[in-house]
Amino acid sequence: MVTLADLALPLSMQACKAGEWTWALAAVDAGDPRRVAEVLEACRRSAQANIRGEVRGRHVAVVPGATPNVLSAQWWLQGRRPDGSEVHARLVLFAHGTQVFQATVVGSRPAGAAADPFFEALQVRS
Repeated sequence: MVTLADLALPLSMQACKAGEWTWALAAVDAGDPRRVAEVLEACRRSAQANIRGEVRGRHVAVVPGATPNVLSAQWWLQGRRPDGSEVHARLVLFAHGTQVFQATVVGSRPAGAAADPFFEALQVRS
Protein backbone atom coordinates (compact mmCIF):
# COMPACT_ATOMS: atom_id res chain seq x y z
CA MET A 1 0.00 0.00 0.00
CA VAL A 2 1.13 3.54 -0.77
CA THR A 3 -0.43 6.89 -0.05
CA LEU A 4 -0.83 9.01 -3.16
CA ALA A 5 -3.10 12.07 -3.41
CA ASP A 6 -4.35 11.31 0.11
CA LEU A 7 -5.50 7.86 -1.00
CA ALA A 8 -4.22 4.55 0.38
CA LEU A 9 -3.74 2.47 -2.77
CA PRO A 10 -2.32 -0.99 -3.48
CA LEU A 11 0.80 -0.72 -5.62
CA SER A 12 2.34 -3.45 -7.74
CA MET A 13 5.90 -3.13 -8.96
CA GLN A 14 8.32 -5.14 -11.03
CA ALA A 15 11.96 -4.09 -10.79
CA CYS A 16 15.41 -5.35 -11.62
CA LYS A 17 18.97 -4.17 -11.57
CA ALA A 18 20.79 -4.40 -14.89
CA GLY A 19 24.07 -2.70 -15.59
CA GLU A 20 24.40 0.52 -13.63
CA TRP A 21 20.68 1.11 -13.31
CA THR A 22 17.54 -0.09 -11.61
CA TRP A 23 14.62 -0.53 -13.99
CA ALA A 24 11.05 -0.57 -12.67
CA LEU A 25 7.43 -0.53 -13.71
CA ALA A 26 4.81 0.28 -11.08
CA ALA A 27 1.02 0.28 -11.34
CA VAL A 28 -1.69 1.63 -9.07
CA ASP A 29 -5.44 1.95 -9.54
CA ALA A 30 -6.75 5.46 -8.81
CA GLY A 31 -10.21 3.89 -8.44
CA ASP A 32 -12.04 6.88 -9.91
CA PRO A 33 -11.41 8.52 -13.29
CA ARG A 34 -11.65 11.94 -11.62
CA ARG A 35 -8.60 11.06 -9.44
CA VAL A 36 -6.25 9.92 -12.22
CA ALA A 37 -4.63 13.33 -12.75
CA GLU A 38 -4.07 13.73 -9.00
CA VAL A 39 -2.47 10.30 -8.76
CA LEU A 40 -0.24 10.95 -11.80
CA GLU A 41 0.99 14.16 -10.18
CA ALA A 42 1.40 12.45 -6.79
CA CYS A 43 3.56 9.75 -8.41
CA ARG A 44 5.86 12.38 -9.88
CA ARG A 45 6.09 14.26 -6.57
CA SER A 46 6.81 11.00 -4.72
CA ALA A 47 9.57 10.00 -7.16
CA GLN A 48 11.10 13.44 -6.83
CA ALA A 49 10.89 13.38 -3.02
CA ASN A 50 12.40 9.88 -2.85
CA ILE A 51 15.64 11.22 -4.31
CA ARG A 52 15.35 14.73 -2.88
CA GLY A 53 15.47 15.69 -6.51
CA GLU A 54 15.05 18.57 -8.87
CA VAL A 55 13.35 18.43 -12.24
CA ARG A 56 15.94 18.61 -15.04
CA GLY A 57 13.49 18.13 -17.89
CA ARG A 58 9.94 17.25 -18.88
CA HIS A 59 8.34 16.20 -22.15
CA VAL A 60 4.88 15.01 -23.07
CA ALA A 61 4.73 11.20 -23.08
CA VAL A 62 2.76 9.43 -25.76
CA VAL A 63 2.30 5.77 -24.87
CA PRO A 64 0.34 3.75 -27.45
CA GLY A 65 -2.98 2.59 -25.97
CA ALA A 66 -2.79 4.92 -22.97
CA THR A 67 -5.67 7.17 -22.05
CA PRO A 68 -4.77 10.72 -23.10
CA ASN A 69 -3.96 12.88 -20.10
CA VAL A 70 -2.20 16.24 -19.93
CA LEU A 71 -0.11 14.89 -17.02
CA SER A 72 1.23 11.91 -18.98
CA ALA A 73 4.86 12.94 -19.20
CA GLN A 74 8.47 11.89 -19.23
CA TRP A 75 10.55 13.42 -16.45
CA TRP A 76 14.28 13.71 -15.82
CA LEU A 77 15.20 14.16 -12.15
CA GLN A 78 18.50 14.66 -10.39
CA GLY A 79 18.93 14.29 -6.65
CA ARG A 80 20.79 12.69 -3.77
CA ARG A 81 20.64 9.33 -2.07
CA PRO A 82 20.52 9.20 1.74
CA ASP A 83 24.33 8.77 1.74
CA GLY A 84 24.67 12.02 -0.23
CA SER A 85 25.73 10.44 -3.52
CA GLU A 86 24.23 11.76 -6.74
CA VAL A 87 21.31 9.92 -8.32
CA HIS A 88 19.47 10.39 -11.61
CA ALA A 89 15.97 9.20 -12.47
CA ARG A 90 14.10 9.16 -15.73
CA LEU A 91 10.45 8.26 -15.54
CA VAL A 92 7.38 8.07 -17.69
CA LEU A 93 3.96 8.47 -16.13
CA PHE A 94 0.81 7.46 -18.00
CA ALA A 95 -2.65 6.04 -17.43
CA HIS A 96 -5.13 3.62 -18.92
CA GLY A 97 -8.60 4.15 -17.53
CA THR A 98 -8.09 4.42 -13.77
CA GLN A 99 -4.79 2.52 -13.83
CA VAL A 100 -1.74 4.77 -13.37
CA PHE A 101 1.68 3.52 -14.45
CA GLN A 102 5.19 4.70 -13.71
CA ALA A 103 8.18 3.37 -15.65
CA THR A 104 11.49 4.38 -14.07
CA VAL A 105 15.22 4.04 -14.63
CA VAL A 106 17.41 5.13 -11.70
CA GLY A 107 21.19 5.23 -11.39
CA SER A 108 24.28 7.14 -10.38
CA ARG A 109 24.40 8.76 -13.79
CA PRO A 110 21.73 9.40 -16.43
CA ALA A 111 20.83 6.29 -18.42
CA GLY A 112 20.67 8.34 -21.62
CA ALA A 113 20.22 6.33 -24.80
CA ALA A 114 20.53 3.05 -22.86
CA ALA A 115 17.03 3.67 -21.51
CA ASP A 116 15.44 4.64 -24.82
CA PRO A 117 14.37 1.09 -25.83
CA PHE A 118 12.72 0.57 -22.41
CA PHE A 119 10.62 3.71 -22.68
CA GLU A 120 9.94 3.34 -26.41
CA ALA A 121 8.56 -0.18 -25.82
CA LEU A 122 5.90 1.02 -23.38
CA GLN A 123 2.38 0.36 -24.60
CA VAL A 124 -1.02 -0.58 -23.22
CA ARG A 125 -2.70 -3.63 -24.66
CA SER A 126 -6.36 -4.21 -23.95
